[in-house]
Amino acid sequence: MKKIFVLFILSILTGLSATQAQNTITGSVLDARSGEPLAFVNLLLDDGPEGSATDIDGKFSIVVNRPVKAISLSYVGYQAARIPVDKTQGLLLKMSRRNIELAEVIIVPGENPAHRIIRNVIASRGINDYEKLDAFKYKAYEKMVFAINADSIMLADTALLDTSALKLRKFVEKRDFFMIENVFERLFKAPDRSVEKVAATRMSGFRDPVFVFLLSQLQTSTFYKEEFRIGDRTYINPISSGSLNRYFYQIEDTVITRSDSTFVISFRPWKGTNFDGLKGVISITSDGWAIRNVIAEPAITEKTMSVKIQQLYYKPDSIH
Repeated sequence: MKKIFVLFILSILTGLSATQAQNTITGSVLDARSGEPLAFVNLLLDDGPEGSATDIDGKFSIVVNRPVKAISLSYVGYQAARIPVDKTQGLLLKMSRRNIELAEVIIVPGENPAHRIIRNVIASRGINDYEKLDAFKYKAYEKMVFAINADSIMLADTALLDTSALKLRKFVEKRDFFMIENVFERLFKAPDRSVEKVAATRMSGFRDPVFVFLLSQLQTSTFYKEEFRIGDRTYINPISSGSLNRYFYQIEDTVITRSDSTFVISFRPWKGTNFDGLKGVISITSDGWAIRNVIAEPAITEKTMSVKIQQLYYKPDSIH
């Protein structure tokens, strides 16, 4: 089975302010088994109020004005970790997967606490959706990765594989079949003046025109819309009117810092519902009830191909 990962970073350009500090801690967070970078991992410094999250490539950069002894990591689907640090540059932090089985949903008295957060996000879409502005300009980075699912060509139980087959499997797991990256800029002014241009493109791996064609068909929309579009398929957005009746939400993690709180919420269609839905994880900041990042994929995966969307939103100043 081919896997397609579409990654998208969006940043409205309203002017970034530089921050001066004594030290900057940089590094990456990786899957301990495959070495794959992990996007949107929550990080806390010494279990205190200072923290950050990894970007789409699993990298992080945190400005601090004091020594840091350890970094705590939390990520849905992985074991939480507290890792001692003895340097500030080029840290390689690894996380191990934990087995997750979707438990039966048990209805308890009272409202699901995630519903209040989702309602606030829906109510704030008019403020946070940049496409509702009279004019905007942004630069976006988009990456598509084609990868081979090792389990689809070999036994899932590594104990049953001989040495050569195991080496081949590990080789496949750690390498992308094809990757294409684009940086493009878009300018918009109401009512209908829109200009978009590609600033840079880079391809690597097995080059095939079919992959480039697929990329052109898999343009995605923002997660503030009623419906979320992936190529020619339209899905009901979990952040849309009426979504509380279609999706089950669960707060997986809460990260509290000096400036705000970030709620990590998983979502999936209610059992027994019949609609084109998504499943995944969304991180929401209490500062304006805006989306920080989202990882989503179709709730029903096709046998021949799967698509996973990752979006990261920046708030450069006071506007998303």
